[in-house]
Amino acid sequence: MRRQLTNLDTDSLPPCPEDTSSEDDSHLDLYIIGKLWIDALRSALLGAKIVPTVEAAKTEVPTKPPPMRLNELPLYDNPHQIYKDYLEDLEKCPKAKSKMLHEYLQPHVTALRMSAQCNYCDFKCELESMKEEICVSMRKAKTDFKAYMRDPKNLELRHGVVGIGALSGYLFASKRGIPGRLFFTSLGALAGGALCFPKETDEIFRSAMYHFGKAALGVYNLICSHNLSLRDRLPCEADQPAPKELKKLNKCTK
Repeated sequence: MRRQLTNLDTDSLPPCPEDTSSEDDSHLDLYIIGKLWIDALRSALLGAKIVPTVEAAKTEVPTKPPPMRLNELPLYDNPHQIYKDYLEDLEKCPKAKSKMLHEYLQPHVTALRMSAQCNYCDFKCELESMKEEICVSMRKAKTDFKAYMRDPKNLELRHGVVGIGALSGYLFASKRGIPGRLFFTSLGALAGGALCFPKETDEIFRSAMYHFGKAALGVYNLICSHNLSLRDRLPCEADQPAPKELKKLNKCTK
């Protein structure tokens, strides 16, 4: 019997009440010490709350009351006056009407708009400068081309351009009959002559129109028995000879 008792496992036996009470006391002491230490550390870092604080009640935003009759007005409350005072307070503080999101986004949006406007102005100025440069280069190229085509050294080339213009007009009016061919051939020759021989072409055109008008008036006078005529063609100022300078007579000095 004793052998059997000695062979029993000591771990399976329940602990003594004295041992459990001592362990509980030690845990309780550690808990109290830790709590005191945490409270002391919190009061040292955050400050001791000697005076209790009371949170104020949240102010409710008044809503616009509906129109009421005289018998519907409350006895101890005036919602219309409360709402009127609320609007006056809002007018005293303009920022109360603006929203937080608007105040946060407005500086960024303003900066973006200013940068976009600056970039647009720079781009517009660049386009205008490019346009001006292109126009200047085109005018210069046009002037150089005209000067080259009117250079006396390129006489053969100028004659060839006039011939090509006349031939182009003739080919363009190849199916229009003899009057159409004459008209378009003359028109092509005039275009080439205006480019290469502007002064001579102008003189030829004026003379041709004068003689054509004179002939047309002669036919009209013959058919209708009238006596209409054109004025004699006056020469241009550039074609007139320069006036001779009169020599000043030296007056005899006594």
